[in-house]
Amino acid sequence: MSVFLSLLSLTASALASSQIPFSSPPPSAATPLTLPTTCYGLTAVSRSIDLGGSLTRTTTTYSLEQNRRCSTWLVGVQGQEGFVEAWESNEGQPKAELELVRVGRTAANTTYYTLTPSSSSPTIALSSVLSHQSTALPATLPQTAEAVSLLWSDDLLSPIAFLSDDERTKITEYKVRIKTPSPRILSVKGPEGFETVHSKGQAGATFLAKASVVGLGPQVASVHYVQPEAIASFRSLHRLLEVSHWGSNLAVMDSIDLFNAGPLLSGHFARIDHQKLAMQRRTNALAISSLSFVLPPRASSPYFYDIVGNVSTSNFRPSSSGSTGFELPSAKKGKKANNKNAATSLLEIKPRYPLMGGWNYTFTMGYDVPLQDFLKTRKEDGAYVLAVPFLTPVKDIAVDDVVVEIRLPEAARNIKVHLPFSVDSLSYPTSAPAYWGTTEGYTKTYLDSTGRPTITLARKDCGDRHGGLVIIEYTASPLLDLFQKPVAIATFFSTLVLAIVGAKRIEWGIGK
Repeated sequence: MSVFLSLLSLTASALASSQIPFSSPPPSAATPLTLPTTCYGLTAVSRSIDLGGSLTRTTTTYSLEQNRRCSTWLVGVQGQEGFVEAWESNEGQPKAELELVRVGRTAANTTYYTLTPSSSSPTIALSSVLSHQSTALPATLPQTAEAVSLLWSDDLLSPIAFLSDDERTKITEYKVRIKTPSPRILSVKGPEGFETVHSKGQAGATFLAKASVVGLGPQVASVHYVQPEAIASFRSLHRLLEVSHWGSNLAVMDSIDLFNAGPLLSGHFARIDHQKLAMQRRTNALAISSLSFVLPPRASSPYFYDIVGNVSTSNFRPSSSGSTGFELPSAKKGKKANNKNAATSLLEIKPRYPLMGGWNYTFTMGYDVPLQDFLKTRKEDGAYVLAVPFLTPVKDIAVDDVVVEIRLPEAARNIKVHLPFSVDSLSYPTSAPAYWGTTEGYTKTYLDSTGRPTITLARKDCGDRHGGLVIIEYTASPLLDLFQKPVAIATFFSTLVLAIVGAKRIEWGIGK
């Protein structure tokens, strides 16, 4: 499957149905929520938590039983609103992805979703990716420390915190399993209402409810474990994408604030100690020395610079010239990878200095890709359909604050935006620009006259699963698209020539 056909199938499936999730900004948390009726009751809950550095992955499996003549199940997710997806599995049938419809978020930090299972006794798996769920303990370490240890602590009953005691009566089994990145676990503490199962040398622990969960308050458990790698996170990421019809190019630029979220460095940094640890291959546990970004196959002209200037400690591995079949990780949900011959590009960067705990490094990276890999023209009405990634996901790295700007060609009108997930804010121009002065929602760059329509998105608490495609529909008049820039340039130079001619005809000397 080619790059273009992959985009065609993706956009066609997304635009063929009106049930595109999160096509508008979510309601405010202060708005009172009217929760719909739920048609299913819980009979068993099993939760798996994969601990790591800046990201924590959870999968909660709910066994349901239909108790009303309707087909909607209401579920609440307590705490941080990270990446969430749902799957349904029934006996004798393959696992199927379910659409999550966001109802809203309450003041108690609970986000509600509705699902529509296909059977009366389904098993629903709810997966989420959360950021910064573990804290460094101890909070400071010397440069020569051998490892970083983190402390995770949470309420084991958070998956059912939205249920009343009457709704909990039918839950006969409740289990929580914790997985750690290494078998080096320093301590495990369980609450009174749960039995703790943990063996020495085991990379994890299991908590089993001793009796009914009815009437139980918060059941806080904690795991103190060793993290084998440095804890990298992006405090901010500002992405700028510029679409050029003239150059048939999509330019991508990311401004990133990289931060080491591990324990703070105590004492001074010594380069000689760093070199000694590098020879012993122990620097990865405390310092961030490099990062790798997976880029589209036909990415070209990469760059990497910081406030000082160009950084030469980088390596770009382009894909083979004939490689096709690139898909973003978020576009592969529910699919089996069949693009064995696909080869992505890889950009490896090294900061000017190793990042110890509490240190940060601000840099900018970017690249160009052919526009035809991400843009198509709809035959029915001639409208353009653009699909661009919200961000370039980096495995196991949290992104605290993301701002994405998408600059369309000057002739773009009738803009519609479809989002792969909810965002905190979304803005784009809905009216034509003014030919004199500036208009809100338009950005003027090189050789622009009225300015480019700019779509701005913002979201907090992102992770490596937020690489979904933002689908944008717009129209562009062929005459305006082709001749606006040449006419603007010709007008500028004509005005300049006329000004020079007029200036020469004026007598600038002092009359006698």
